[in-house]
Amino acid sequence: MTANTTTASLTLQGYLADVNGEYGTAGQLLSSTGTAVDWIDAPVTGVVGSGTVNTLAMFTPDGVSIGDSIVAVTGGGTKITVTGGASITGNTGISGNLDVSLVATF
Repeated sequence: MTANTTTASLTLQGYLADVNGEYGTAGQLLSSTGTAVDWIDAPVTGVVGSGTVNTLAMFTPDGVSIGDSIVAVTGGGTKITVTGGASITGNTGISGNLDVSLVATF
């Protein structure tokens, strides 16, 4: 293999084939395999998902998507409800530690 070095700009007209003879598609990236190059799909980045109004969001088990937790604010913002029965209502003035142990299932 011969190495070519240039300090000028490079303009490519046509296609750039990878180690498999593929030209790639829109949005793909050219990645080094260590001995050649390969067109790959761009990784999905960022957080995706949606939730329900007034429900505390949390990461789902895949670690990328956002979904609903079991905690919601109800009663015009005066009540916090935890699915499964527990709730805190009104201005209770909680101080100190409040330990809540629950398991969320999807």
